[in-house]
Amino acid sequence: MGQNVIVLTWESYSSDYQKIFQNHDRIRIIFVPPLKILYRLFTYSRFRRLQIVFFYCLFRPRLVFLLGQKAIAFGAFPLLKLRIPYLYLNDEFPSCWGPERLREEKAYSLCAQAIIVPDPGRIEPLRQELNLPQPKPDFCTVYNAPIYRDDRRFEQSLTDVFPFPGLADHPFVLNAGSVADWSQIPELMASTYFWPKQYILLIHSRSSNGLDHYRQTLSHLDNERIIWSSTFLSDDDLTFLIQSAHVTTALYRDIGPNIRHVGLSSGKISRSIAAGTPVICSNFPSLHFIQEKGMGICVDHPVEIGPAIQHISENRTQMSANCINFARENFSLPAMSKDLYPILNRLN
Repeated sequence: MGQNVIVLTWESYSSDYQKIFQNHDRIRIIFVPPLKILYRLFTYSRFRRLQIVFFYCLFRPRLVFLLGQKAIAFGAFPLLKLRIPYLYLNDEFPSCWGPERLREEKAYSLCAQAIIVPDPGRIEPLRQELNLPQPKPDFCTVYNAPIYRDDRRFEQSLTDVFPFPGLADHPFVLNAGSVADWSQIPELMASTYFWPKQYILLIHSRSSNGLDHYRQTLSHLDNERIIWSSTFLSDDDLTFLIQSAHVTTALYRDIGPNIRHVGLSSGKISRSIAAGTPVICSNFPSLHFIQEKGMGICVDHPVEIGPAIQHISENRTQMSANCINFARENFSLPAMSKDLYPILNRLN
């Protein structure tokens, strides 16, 4: 589009943002400071809208990307008043968060120039949930996946990143991401008793909050073949860890449409595919492509995890190659942006 782009985020500062945009001199990242003193003067929603209106008026953007449900809830109304067009990236079904969030998203999604979703299988269920008319607004897909690069190589050893005894000496199964009942942690732990004997399980949580207590509640399932971790990992270290795993897991309980239609909105699945590591996943229709394309195994029951690991062990070279081929075809920058560029060109 040839325009300057400003990224406003209310997240904590992270150097990963700078790495993502380091080769794009037209992109400026602004981390909005959490001005805690002002929270006493404004309610949460009013304070957020005040910040948003301030930055809209300061920069007068020609187009705004609203990333996530909080962004559209707080950011869409000022945009409509200022007549600034916006695109909305929906990453979760609003029904997961209650009726108030659903009402807000219905109203503001209808005014978006387009709605971006992380998997094409989520388009129709989301359109129905938001009761959006055909054919507007437009939908497009941008996978929740890292941009694939053939030249991405790592020099470090596994013990440099994870100095856990035995981890470098055994093939390991990696569960990285949310550690909770809905991600089938109890089922996964129970299944380890029936795995091929040489395998161990690494449970890596993206947060240490409450992890010790949660682990204690599952002490009856814990054993010496399970390693727990909440070590902070950079994007590169996480990718290296996934690449080092023999297999990853992406198991979910069916707690609603957000999980039922997960597809490639699952970061743990897309990252694993991009790293060339086969996946054991839940047997949802949205995940059948993983087994159909030879990138992993879909399972219905924990008793099937052990045989799935054995199957991947015997066929890992070919399955890893299938993952890389899929990532090369679908996670390149041209492939990831092919639906988005026509919309941007139309707005330009």
